[in-house]
Amino acid sequence: MDYGCGKNAFINACRQEGFMNSYGYDQYVDCKNDNFRITDKYQNKKWDIITMWGVLEHLTAPISQLVGLKNILSEDGIIALTTVHIEGFIPYQHKPPEHTLYFTRESLYKICKLAGLTILGYHDYYMEQKSDIYLSILHRTMPDKYQKLISNNMPEFIEIPTNEVFLILGKNKENYQ
Repeated sequence: MDYGCGKNAFINACRQEGFMNSYGYDQYVDCKNDNFRITDKYQNKKWDIITMWGVLEHLTAPISQLVGLKNILSEDGIIALTTVHIEGFIPYQHKPPEHTLYFTRESLYKICKLAGLTILGYHDYYMEQKSDIYLSILHRTMPDKYQKLISNNMPEFIEIPTNEVFLILGKNKENYQ
């Protein structure tokens, strides 16, 4: 289940890969025919995997949202998510202002613990981008005299650092009731 699915792009990709039991939920966007509300027929379903791609930083009550997701997570299920953090590769002052919250490693551990979840994996998040696109972006930000010095001898795709982290969460057995 993709929580905060937007227009279901991730769910559609999952289904193209054969994961037909994939569904999206977004309280602000109509997720087409597969839209569901946690309060209806999926209320008692337990999910093995819940994803949240770039959602946590937009929530006003992340702990209660995480508790709600923990309650629909199967006993050995995981929550996989990305979120912004201020200790990343991109300096804090360059982060977009549209986010409600910004996290440090310590604050992420604290909110997860308060929600009864354990961080099983914590990794810097990179995006894969075509090198010619990345190079064109770099060229726009540098003086012309330096652009000629940089040639595209890069592989077709390169990993670019982001201002996000990738987390894997599981139920905290000590706090589970």
